[in-house]
Amino acid sequence: MARLKYSLHATGWTPIWSNDYLHLIDHAKELGFDALEIPLIVTSGVDAAATKARASAAGIEILCSGLCLPQADPTGEDEETRNNAHEYLKERVRLTAEIGASTLSGLLYSTHGRRLMPTEEHWERAAAALREAARFGRDLGVTLGIEPLNRFENFLINTAEQALRLREMIGEPNVGVHLDSFHMNIEEDNLYEATAKAAPYLCHFHLCENHRGEVGTGLVNFDDIFRALAEAGYSGTAGLEMFAPSMAPAACMWRGTPGPMDDVVARSLAHLKRLEAKYYGS
Repeated sequence: MARLKYSLHATGWTPIWSNDYLHLIDHAKELGFDALEIPLIVTSGVDAAATKARASAAGIEILCSGLCLPQADPTGEDEETRNNAHEYLKERVRLTAEIGASTLSGLLYSTHGRRLMPTEEHWERAAAALREAARFGRDLGVTLGIEPLNRFENFLINTAEQALRLREMIGEPNVGVHLDSFHMNIEEDNLYEATAKAAPYLCHFHLCENHRGEVGTGLVNFDDIFRALAEAGYSGTAGLEMFAPSMAPAACMWRGTPGPMDDVVARSLAHLKRLEAKYYGS
């Protein structure tokens, strides 16, 4: 019987990964998670060897996520910015492999907050950057995940269907789709259909509420998502992405979480496991 592997995002505690947060690897395990997702937006303090060793000792998987910066935007209008993006992505692919992780996903095709009408040229630029990064990562055993973001956070890829189109344009086997129910709740017409369509290509799934707080207390129809995942036999990683107070401006988390992060995370995980038992079987 297929079973999900539950992940916890380190951004619930920190936006920047360093050895100061290695204890979160053990903490994620203590909270009942199978994997910890770490951010690779800023990498100057990342100690790949220490992270890999700590994860191995704890018996937990590491996932990596990224977000292209404005000065390293694959869809940028000037060649220097686009060239920066190619190097930026390859560096994070290399670091992902050194950490011992097999997935790097997120906003890898553009930068956060860019607002303009997309053109075919923007699609081609994004595909070219990710094609080069995917080829670089192929021999390193790294899969890239395209995460659609809502229209207020990115102009190019907002839906599962668009992510699948970009994946097809890239044309590399180690490129998948990374869905996030927070964004899907804004952009998709039907959560079941969007999940089912992307399921064969999924490499990760953020199971987030519409208010980014405790899962099961908002408006997201997680039943539709779990039904689609179970029918597809998806057994990859899926889990929580919440944000520390220090990330409030970037993530628009003005109201914070309803209680201590550990408590919110524990209740959210319990809710997800009840849904898993309902649709996957106990």
